[in-house]
Amino acid sequence: MDLEKIKDDYCKSAIAHRKASFQGEYKTANKEAKKLKEFFTLFLENKIDKKILVELLENEKVAIATWAAAHLLGLKYEMKKAEALLTKISNSDHLGMISFNAKMTLKVWKEKGELTF
Repeated sequence: MDLEKIKDDYCKSAIAHRKASFQGEYKTANKEAKKLKEFFTLFLENKIDKKILVELLENEKVAIATWAAAHLLGLKYEMKKAEALLTKISNSDHLGMISFNAKMTLKVWKEKGELTF
């Protein structure tokens, strides 16, 4: 597998999902969420190296970094790094809905002890 293409496709889906969600385009948001779920499954089955997600935590685009963090929590991999990022974002009120989503992701993860996609 071409890891750069995988990263690029993951990033495109994360950005497209955020944009569609914020614009109320639920069909597009659902389509991109499905793609991100498929990525999660590939990571879960060790068909793609999870280290890609760790790299994406540092992406300047918050939509990409938050999806990567949520997936890392769901995979139970590098959870401290993922939790730290989501906590930082959840405390960034200027990020509006993204901040709220990070809070809810952390809440569900802490209450259930896992995240599923």
